[in-house]
Amino acid sequence: MFNEYLSVKWYGVEDMNLLYFASEVICTWIEYIRLYSPRTPESQIHPRKQEWVTSIDETADPDPVSGVQPTTRRLVDKSDTSKVDLAAIESSPAEYEQWEEMQPGFMDADYVEIVLHEGGCLYIPIGWWHNVRGLRTGISVNFQWGERTCENRMCQN
Repeated sequence: MFNEYLSVKWYGVEDMNLLYFASEVICTWIEYIRLYSPRTPESQIHPRKQEWVTSIDETADPDPVSGVQPTTRRLVDKSDTSKVDLAAIESSPAEYEQWEEMQPGFMDADYVEIVLHEGGCLYIPIGWWHNVRGLRTGISVNFQWGERTCENRMCQN
């Protein structure tokens, strides 16, 4: 059934935070997880789009005069991550109006909270946005099945 999967190891420090979505199983140390239903409108989650990323071109030779390594730009699909900075929101909850102005509707999005303890596993179905925050320094292993394509927040394997 799960012939093809991607195993991702997270070496996380306490309070590491990211809001994204994928179909996966998380096996972990102690982590706080928020799950947002696929029914949550995109207008509340604020997914990123494609973004330009600049990186050093390691295949090219450095400039002979300056010794500077050339860079390359490429367009990266970031639609599986949100623009929302949940760590900033949690550290300044009194600024509700400011967050609501920056990410309209997110503060009112429904979610389910889970604390996953050592050795615990959680299956997250396709389409569920989730925020994971390490409550202790540790290692997590995520397994993601199949190749994902995300269009209008509906992922397909």
